Amino acid sequence: MNVFGSIFRTVFLAGVLLSFFPACAPNDGRPNVVLIVIDTLRRDALSCYGSREVRTPSIDRLAEEGALFESAVTAATVTFPSICSIMTGRYPYDHHVRSNETYLNDRFITLAEMFRAAGYRTGAVVGSAVLAAQANLDQGFEQYDDRFSDDWKVYDPALRNEGIGAGSVLQRRAGEVTDRAISWMKNAGDGPFFLFAHYFDPHSNYDPPPPFRSEYAGKPYYGEAAYTDREVGRLLEWIDRRGLSDRTVILLTADHGEGFGEHNEYEHGFFVYESTSHIPMILRWPGEVAEGERITGVVSTIDIAPTLAGLAGLDIPEGMEGIDAGPLLRGIIDPGRTAYTEAFRGYTSYGWAPTRSVRDREWKFIEAPSKELYHLSVDPTEGENLYESRPDVAARLGMVMEEHLRSEKEVRGEDRLAGTMDKAQRERLEALGYATRGKSSHPDGPLGGDLPDPTEAVLEFNALQRAKILCRNARLAIDQGRPGDAKPLLEEAVKLDGDYFPALSLLAEVYVGEGRKEDAERLFLDVLEGAPSGAEAYANASAALVNLGRTADAVKAMREAVRLDPDNTQYRRMLDAFEKALATGEKISVRVNFR
Repeated sequence: MNVFGSIFRTVFLAGVLLSFFPACAPNDGRPNVVLIVIDTLRRDALSCYGSREVRTPSIDRLAEEGALFESAVTAATVTFPSICSIMTGRYPYDHHVRSNETYLNDRFITLAEMFRAAGYRTGAVVGSAVLAAQANLDQGFEQYDDRFSDDWKVYDPALRNEGIGAGSVLQRRAGEVTDRAISWMKNAGDGPFFLFAHYFDPHSNYDPPPPFRSEYAGKPYYGEAAYTDREVGRLLEWIDRRGLSDRTVILLTADHGEGFGEHNEYEHGFFVYESTSHIPMILRWPGEVAEGERITGVVSTIDIAPTLAGLAGLDIPEGMEGIDAGPLLRGIIDPGRTAYTEAFRGYTSYGWAPTRSVRDREWKFIEAPSKELYHLSVDPTEGENLYESRPDVAARLGMVMEEHLRSEKEVRGEDRLAGTMDKAQRERLEALGYATRGKSSHPDGPLGGDLPDPTEAVLEFNALQRAKILCRNARLAIDQGRPGDAKPLLEEAVKLDGDYFPALSLLAEVYVGEGRKEDAERLFLDVLEGAPSGAEAYANASAALVNLGRTADAVKAMREAVRLDPDNTQYRRMLDAFEKALATGEKISVRVNFR
């Protein structure tokens, strides 16, 4: 821990302890606080925000009994950086967490630490390994429940119709989150408590449980949103039945939204358009927050920590960039308030230029290789770029962006405050589809230079994702004895991405089955000359080569895979088997693996 940070942390927490512990008695008048974050929840997936696709009666009721924020914005469109901003009241460039593959430094005071120092019981239940305790988000929590079971599977969209699981991953359903959250509250005692409940649904891969799977057939994202609404309702009902509603502050929000193809973005993390940056936020405290209020002032996820602290009467530590939204609840709106959002997934995973935005109630300015400006009040889907035609607005918001960029440069000179995860943690994130093998940049690395424009690079990325789905369907067809059905899928995948080795490998297998061994060899060896990048590519190349009977070439490719990833035991076992086959002349075949 940074020495200065350690001293500041000790002094601050000691001061809070002295201020609040004497008053900490059962039912001492201070409210309980429940923070609910629903991962990947689009605001337009809620009835109270105008959705006609999904019914969300529980969250609608929360909005009817409290205040709904119309212009809430996330600080980051990726989960862990966003949650760190929620907990610290700081923008990502300040707390130094720019990707899911880093962890929060002890230097930063979290909301949980503030509540615990004030005598609150503190507990968390998280729905995904992205927020595992190893990422250091557990600081300040007496109990941080990140225990995941492997007894249920997330289904890949390509395999869902066949009911074949893509493998156990470290996440859990909303129902389990609610069960564990209620269990913790039952044992929290009579004094005030702070609960953080994180729901991972409706994150991809979308697979709602019955009856939502059939009710929202063909719309699985909305099915998961409806399912999560039911589970949030169970949590709220328990609070109501225990007579805790009047003395419990509840804030519900999302870490970010989800792209449905707007601006060629599927899922999230690459861009800062409204589909992923404009989020729901609802606050309820009966008797203290007016019912049915719809607040138009701009708020950010960095405002959550100071707002909840302010409602509970806690002192706000120095360094929080967010503001207490209390004045907004009293109708005091700053029309000039702006909020900053960043999307660094393309940068940290693929080396693309990051995208950033600042917005006020009407306008959004996007900082990227190609700058953009949108008049949100008349163009909420961001269809017409007015950067050239409205230079006055572009200049005004551009100056605000420059202030954020200057602040980023100022903190960049400090010691690295965000560490990178170890190999086991990375593998857990890979299982969830987050961490990416291959090209990547450390989030504290240089941001200058001529980086690829994400609006162009994402087209290649989408083609690769489509090729992966086609390959999964083709693999399934091959396993079920239907190579003829696999062939057109694989040929389309190769057209989409001619360097995608799993597609080439599988297509070579199909050609071999058709007796077209020469075509199979030519198909694969021509591409192999292009020097594939990454251990996995060489491993796939090796598997295809051994299946084609080219064992010597397979050994060479497998040795390269082991050289690039020496800790991979599967690669070492494959190399041993191939070398043995080469020495004995034995004919072997292996199943081609792909991600």
